[in-house]
Amino acid sequence: MTARRRLGSVGVDPELTRQLAAASATQSAVQVVFFLNSATMPVRGRAPVPDETRATARELLARVEAKTGEKALDWHVFESLGSFVVQASPRLLEELLRQAEIASATVNRRGSD
Repeated sequence: MTARRRLGSVGVDPELTRQLAAASATQSAVQVVFFLNSATMPVRGRAPVPDETRATARELLARVEAKTGEKALDWHVFESLGSFVVQASPRLLEELLRQAEIASATVNRRGSD
């Protein structure tokens, strides 16, 4: 198991922390996969509900975009997995990490991509 660091209430792996710091210095975007609380701790025997996953992802992005004044460059919802991927600035991604609906996050690409 890899070591994890906390950012807000979310478990963040060290590679994500490294990539966010590097992207902040170069003003580049990072791709992050976010896992929703409702999907990681569903009601016993209940899989994530695609409509709920999609609606929650859209609501989170709208809230964070309004707060930061920035827009995600790209995003996609994995409806049946209870997760979504976002390509955006470190500022927007760090704000997403602070949201209560986010259970965990990891970089979409490992290494120096």
